[in-house]
Amino acid sequence: MSNDPVDILFASKEDINKVDSSRIPQKTVFWHKENFDLSFHLPFPEKEPHLDSALVYNFAYINYKTVDYDNEISRIRDSIKKTLTPKDIINIRARNPEWSTLKKQSYSDYDSKFEVELDNIKRKDFEEERGVSSVRFDIVISDSFNKELYRIKDITYESNEPLMNGSSGLIKYGTPIISFTKYRKTSNDAKGLEDARIYASQNKIKVNTDIKAVVFTEGSVLKSN
Repeated sequence: MSNDPVDILFASKEDINKVDSSRIPQKTVFWHKENFDLSFHLPFPEKEPHLDSALVYNFAYINYKTVDYDNEISRIRDSIKKTLTPKDIINIRARNPEWSTLKKQSYSDYDSKFEVELDNIKRKDFEEERGVSSVRFDIVISDSFNKELYRIKDITYESNEPLMNGSSGLIKYGTPIISFTKYRKTSNDAKGLEDARIYASQNKIKVNTDIKAVVFTEGSVLKSN
């Protein structure tokens, strides 16, 4: 690499098009755009033997710098926070759906149970500083084509410790749980769930969660629209 001094130009965005790399061996060009400083560095050309000794500029780079970084990051973070929904903040994975038959002691007892594992409970965002203490969500059973078969509504998950965002680089997971629903096959209220069981006996199904609301540690609630 040459130790010759770098020739520096100060140029506007329009002037950058006037830089002729065939006549200027090495240049660093600066320009300012609103709240950003940019520089383009074009190093000395080198002959490339595999290209008939054509001149090739290796290691050219552009440097992009925010003049007021902290305020700009704060502005961007605040704008993202205003658009966050509960789905953007919390992830809960549902898996291993299973139906089982219960032994009845009397006619009015439940005869069936549906259960699903809930894990990978964590924050998804990096912008909201407040911790999340509890989450309300639905469990959605669907077929392979994402057609909804049944929805178990308004399940509440309360975390032992506040779920914090991952801006510190350390993501803490909530405690996995098993969610279950007992029902009677002949009940009209559970007809959809029983139909989903019959469908699942011969077809593949999927289970997912639909995050509806979160409660922050200071008590405020964010709900889906």
